[in-house]
Amino acid sequence: MKRLSIVILTCNQKNITLECLRNLHPLIEHGDFEVIVVDNGSRDGTVQEIISLYPTIKVICNERNLGVSRGRNQGYRKASSEFILQLDNDTIPSVEAIMSMLTYAENNDEVGIVTCRMVDDKGIVQNNCRPFPGVLEKLKSILHLNDKDYSLVDFNNVLESDGSYIIGACQLLRRVVLEKVGYLDERIFYGPEDADICIRTARAGYCMKYLSGVSIVHYYARITKNRPYSRLAFNHLKALIYFYHKYSRWV
Repeated sequence: MKRLSIVILTCNQKNITLECLRNLHPLIEHGDFEVIVVDNGSRDGTVQEIISLYPTIKVICNERNLGVSRGRNQGYRKASSEFILQLDNDTIPSVEAIMSMLTYAENNDEVGIVTCRMVDDKGIVQNNCRPFPGVLEKLKSILHLNDKDYSLVDFNNVLESDGSYIIGACQLLRRVVLEKVGYLDERIFYGPEDADICIRTARAGYCMKYLSGVSIVHYYARITKNRPYSRLAFNHLKALIYFYHKYSRWV
């Protein structure tokens, strides 16, 4: 069994994905680690380039875009380790940060999900720990009225009722937790699948940990913000409504 599996989802973002993989090179070449790339129907040569440059990487090729939840679940099922690190392809990972998250998880059985500090390419800290989504929180976000900087909070426990969740750009998950609470909800094409898994993890009695002492770079360009009338934006809205209904988060 491997020590850690790293799952990366991509779709028509070859250059960004390759930059992410370049920073994972020390781990790709290490026998205790594996990298799994799930390609959601790219037509830009992503798969061919990865196979050529990194023959040891496991690549899952989908003919079309299956969405975030289904794609990541494919990677989870292919993983052969106790811990799975989910990374967005627009991250620039740090080996130091990855090892810190993994070591912390290995030494703390009560922790279900671990993340680290995330910064943009200018070094500005991002809010990767946020209030659980609800209609009121969504409106506050749109109007820039959120009054807490969750990314700077070093927390141990996350309560579903009033706590925070870890965004899916960087989540180190414990396999036993996934087996217990279930994988990502595949009825969510793109959107709050990360909050959903955090809620189920918290309800199962596990806590989440934010490591503020290490960081990775995350470019973070929300597609639905740049293309508010696209099919993807519509699927995101559907996912939010589904999530609000699932957890009765209408306020």
